[in-house]
Amino acid sequence: MMPGITPSLLMAGAPPIYNAYVSPSSVVWSGDLFNYYTDLYVEHSGGTAPFTYLWSSDAFSVTIDDPTVRAVRFRSSDGSGAPVECLITDAMGQQVSAFGTILSVGGGV
Repeated sequence: MMPGITPSLLMAGAPPIYNAYVSPSSVVWSGDLFNYYTDLYVEHSGGTAPFTYLWSSDAFSVTIDDPTVRAVRFRSSDGSGAPVECLITDAMGQQVSAFGTILSVGGGV
């Protein structure tokens, strides 16, 4: 690190992460009883590579195959609706969240 340059000064000039979104933003489960699934990914602009990803959902019946990748598979035993979130962190520690919805098999949240 150069003398007089602190991490906070470096971060101040870092490009922000923006335009973050889950795609598709809402989707209905595929599959059949006790074996529902859907694939989602996150897009974003800006920030400083490398990026880390952390997917989550507060729905009871949802599991995530690997919550630390950009494109992810969600699974559900009952096909109920589920809100999802992906927390994106860049190399400078900047964070932004993107949100999506998995609709229930019947089409509701």
